[in-house]
Amino acid sequence: MLVCFNIALLTLFPIYLVLHFWRRKQVNLVKHVSDIVVIGIFILYIFLAAFWPFGSGYYARYFVEIFFLTFLVWHCFRFKRLTFIKATWKDHLGIGFNLLFLTILSFGLWKVVEGKQKPENTIDLSFPLRGASYYIAQGGGEQIINHHHSVSAQRYALDITKLTPTGLRTKKLFPQKLTDFPIFDQPLYSPCSGEIVEAVDQYNDHTPPLKDSEHLLGNYLAIQKKDSNIILILAHLKRDSVTKRKGDQVYMGEEIAHVGNSGNTTEPHLHIHATSSQSTDFLVEGEGIPLSFSQRYLSRNDLIKN
Repeated sequence: MLVCFNIALLTLFPIYLVLHFWRRKQVNLVKHVSDIVVIGIFILYIFLAAFWPFGSGYYARYFVEIFFLTFLVWHCFRFKRLTFIKATWKDHLGIGFNLLFLTILSFGLWKVVEGKQKPENTIDLSFPLRGASYYIAQGGGEQIINHHHSVSAQRYALDITKLTPTGLRTKKLFPQKLTDFPIFDQPLYSPCSGEIVEAVDQYNDHTPPLKDSEHLLGNYLAIQKKDSNIILILAHLKRDSVTKRKGDQVYMGEEIAHVGNSGNTTEPHLHIHATSSQSTDFLVEGEGIPLSFSQRYLSRNDLIKN
């Protein structure tokens, strides 16, 4: 059901709106222009902020954007053939609603753009996955593109999944088993050198949509970055895949585990965040620290190709 809703909202609905304007012959100029502006801002907003690989596919975001831009170019040539009429009360009402929607969408768009800006105190790491295309599902400095942002320690956390060649995060549109997710069982490499300060490898990987709400991180590794007090958390790891134990030294690029689906997660992915916490509650204690990989700051809808 959620997959169908995703496809309808992100792909079919914007196309329907554009086609609706394509057929217009008699319009009020102010209402018509305000309609087009609102649709354009809406399409730009979902292009930047929506979670595309859930149903529509990552590359569908470009199709919708190009479709709208093609409409704009065509509309410039067609504009003189439109018949402009005096505004009715319905037009005035529509203009009012458009102004309201434009205000809401513009605020959301501003928060998205702000959340994608690289903070000054970012630490640079090595990307912990190899090969193929990886997608940032949650990430950035604002709640609107990163649902972790409200938790201090996870303020700049990332959720990473792997894409198929068609831009989906699953091999099947309606996945039924863990192996339907390309990210599952992918080798995980240490993003930095340091010491393992906690290692958990005892919880089962559950089949979506089941999740373990009692053990939020599931199987995880906590790495204290070399020559710093920064703790790096890599969570939802596959059971029996963790190769390091508490007190072990780890080196950047060393294989340390595999991606799984343990803990409070609805599907396989890698959760990673850094915190200044000196307690053992790495999930909520301390202040979150923004991450970059090879100097690239990542946020939702960014794609990483190694």
